[in-house]
Amino acid sequence: MNMVLVRLWPVYLAYALSQFGNWAFRAGFVYALYDQQNGSNSVLGWTIVLVYVPVLLGGKLLSPWTDRFDSRRTLIWIDISRAVLLLPLLFIHDFANTGVVVMSLVVVMILSLFTPVFSSAQSVYIRKQIDEEHITPALAVISNLDWLCTLIGTMCGPLLLIYLDFQKIVMIDLLTFIASILIFYALLQKNTGGKQAPQTAASAQPEAAPAGKLINLAVLSIFFLNLGAGVINLYPNVIARNVYGVGEIGLSYVYLANGLGGLLGALLIAQLRKKFQLLHIVGVASLCIALSLFLMGLLNQFVVSIVASSLMLLFGQLFGVGVHSYLLKNNPVSQTGRITGLFMYATFSGVALNAILFATLLSSASVGVLSLFLTLCAVSAGVSAVLLLIYVLLKSQAEKREQAVTADPVKQT
Repeated sequence: MNMVLVRLWPVYLAYALSQFGNWAFRAGFVYALYDQQNGSNSVLGWTIVLVYVPVLLGGKLLSPWTDRFDSRRTLIWIDISRAVLLLPLLFIHDFANTGVVVMSLVVVMILSLFTPVFSSAQSVYIRKQIDEEHITPALAVISNLDWLCTLIGTMCGPLLLIYLDFQKIVMIDLLTFIASILIFYALLQKNTGGKQAPQTAASAQPEAAPAGKLINLAVLSIFFLNLGAGVINLYPNVIARNVYGVGEIGLSYVYLANGLGGLLGALLIAQLRKKFQLLHIVGVASLCIALSLFLMGLLNQFVVSIVASSLMLLFGQLFGVGVHSYLLKNNPVSQTGRITGLFMYATFSGVALNAILFATLLSSASVGVLSLFLTLCAVSAGVSAVLLLIYVLLKSQAEKREQAVTADPVKQT
């Protein structure tokens, strides 16, 4: 872990700064729009869709390009582009105006398009600085920072709207991007980390064809997991305003609990991976996510809803970091950007579809219908666990056949 921090601290610092501003901005933007549109579930759902659909498109179409360019320069240009895109939002004053809403959503959509590209470029840089053994700790640090910034940023976003106007929140986000640019520029000038970490035999060579095809099952499992767990992007606003009526203060409590849950999950994965196989951790986590989603659907007590959503995010971190680490370890370094893009594509495809279903089916739904929707989300997470189990069984059989063929040269002919 010390080696990881020594090599990657500038990347972690830049990431922490930009993520804090980003989450404060997103939480403030979504709640401001949601509130000024009179708490419309349809508006909330379609806002989440427009935020996340560009993420999955960027992960599928743009992320593979990060394998072809210098990762530090790519990170700098992404931050510059995001800072420029924020400038028009400094002049937004009224989300009740349709034209303003459309323009704001377009800007947010383009910002979201850069999200997977930034993550892929970051993964490329990290993967080239560390060996295979340190992939999981390095990703766990990213997740720790991600959820620490989520905790602080999303808690501050709605609260800042009480004391500051939306333009000042945008300015905070803009300043964090500028700080991130300066850090990456300094890193580029020092030319640190120019040498690539040595590859193991496993990472230097692609997987065998059967195992490579089976990876698609793991990707499908990621999709179904997030098809259920993606409701967490809508859940805090809905229960705070429409179910329990606790407003901005209550919403901040939900974000606080969720951030702590995600942070704890990211801390646990670094320890659990020393004792258990990554896929076993991921499988158990998917079952626990299904149970947490079921508890979230009870909607009978505010405290129960907070604890359940916090646990869901805790296990979500175990799943996300675990499966991402597994995919990176089982593919060559030269494919890091593509693999990270594929991971984000599967993740946000599920999140976006969840938001679309929410927006179309629950535009004016009762608490009972919302509870049913959350139960179906739990079922989707259960399907993810089943797919992952099938993947583990088929992969084990493929490895046994490969070992048998290797041990008996006659069979190779």
